[in-house]
This record gives sequence, structure tokens and C-alpha cells, in this order.
Amino acid sequence: MADKINIAATRHSAFYSPIHAVIAGDFLRDEGIVAEYCVAPPAQCTEGLLDGTVQVAQSAVSASWDERERGQVFPLRHFCTINRRDGFFIVGRQNGLPFAWSQLADSTALVDHGRQPYVGFCHAARCQGLDVGQINLKDVGGEVEILASFREGIGEFAHLQGPAAQQLEIEGHGRVVASCGTSSGLFAFSSLRASQEFLATDLAARFTRAYAKARDWVARRPAEEVTQLIRDVFPEVGNDELLAAVRAYQKVGTWLGSVEIDDESYDAAHAAFTQAGRNTTDHPKEQVVAPPPA
Repeated sequence: MADKINIAATRHSAFYSPIHAVIAGDFLRDEGIVAEYCVAPPAQCTEGLLDGTVQVAQSAVSASWDERERGQVFPLRHFCTINRRDGFFIVGRQNGLPFAWSQLADSTALVDHGRQPYVGFCHAARCQGLDVGQINLKDVGGEVEILASFREGIGEFAHLQGPAAQQLEIEGHGRVVASCGTSSGLFAFSSLRASQEFLATDLAARFTRAYAKARDWVARRPAEEVTQLIRDVFPEVGNDELLAAVRAYQKVGTWLGSVEIDDESYDAAHAAFTQAGRNTTDHPKEQVVAPPPA
């Protein structure tokens, strides 16, 4: 009889294709594991990890920094990377001009003001020599509101994950002009999180083996194959949009490399959050990250 684990995600996007692939493919089954997947608010995911109803959650090391900034220290650790680069794209109105980040100066950009997306956007802009104070950073809400507002003609630029960004392009509302991940470089953007108790089990080691294979698979296999495998996870998204998003993330290289959360990615993200004023003290990696169980 297979062992069951519950996997929770705080966001549902093609950016997290390694999670969708490990569930949809044979990776977990080969390790004698079945998984149930759900999307839930961050606080609910954390609560599930703590009470044992969730074994693995999609998260980010910055979530632990925010908790620690509030004086909350949980027996949870980030143990595998999902994405080593920012997963947001910049969509611009079609004006036929080659894109440069400097074009955002004096423009209105519909930017996701969620904790990490916003810090990531500001970090990418600074990496490209742009003072974010020159941009009208309009907060209209999350992905759904940004999509609706941009379609209505509000703003010159939109800041979105895939496949939402690619959806706007295919609909003819604009074109994807930049990747924040390419513009800012390595960044510990999203990771898998679990309790220290779970990470000490054989089940965690078996899950990690399956996940590492799935992540490498989505990074290297043709985008058409990846899209076909995860197709049913995104019934609300057209095939062309999903395929374009997978291709874009493969081009950015967000899923390449070891599943271990490396020092360079961690330090880059920590520096960005510190510069943004979100980290007021140092958060040593060993206090929030554990090596992948083996």
C-alpha cells in the first residue's frame, strides 16, 4: 500500500511545474507514494505543516524571515528549491520599440504588491539601474485584478507570473518584454517547506528523490512534453498559454541546478529583502534551511 502525503501551495502557477510534475508523473509512484494537492493561504499552509495535516508546502525562505521578524520561530525548514530565479514577467503595451527597463520611468506599472513579488520587482529594477521611485507602482490587487485592469487599458506595464503574462500576449493586449528572473539573476524565490519531524523520516527522503527527478525533468524535457503532463492541473488555461509559460521558464533557467537551496541564491534574496527594509536583522541560512533529506 502506498504512503500518502498532502502537498499544499500558496500560489497556483506554471512557475511551480516541478510540484505538478512530481504528482502527475510516475515520480512519486515509483517511490510508493501518492499525493493530494491543494491551494491554501500561507497561514493555513503553515498551520497544516505544524499540525501534521500537510507534509510539504510550497513556500519561500522569505516566509520564514517574515515570521522571525514577528518573533515567530517554528520547527519548520525549507529543504528543496523550486525556483532559483524570480518567476514574474513584465508585459508592455505593443509599441514596436525594443524594450529597456528605463522605459518604466514615468510610466504606470500594475505591480503585484504581495510581499515577495513586490520585493522581487524592485530588486530586478535596481539590478537594471532603474530607481523604482521613478515608476508609478499601481496596486490594483492580485493576478486576477491585474489581468482585468490591463485588459481595460489601465497602465503601460503589468507584472505577472506565467501563464497569466503569456495569456495577455496571446490575447493581443501586449507582449512579454522582460523576465524579472533574467534581469535580477539568482534569487531563492520559492522552495519546499516541511516540519523537522517529517524531514527525519524515510518518507521525506523518498519524496525528495522523486521531486529531484521531476524538477530535472521539467527543466530539460521539451516544453510540449511538460505541458502535456501538467495540462490537467490548469483546466482554466489554454494550451498555447501554458506551453508559452513553460517555454519561458525553461529559457529563464528557473528549474536548473541542484534541489539544494544554495548560498548564492539565499544570500541574494536576503540582501534584496534587507534593502527593501523587510529584514531588520540577519537570518542565518542554517536557521531556516535544511539540506535535502537523503
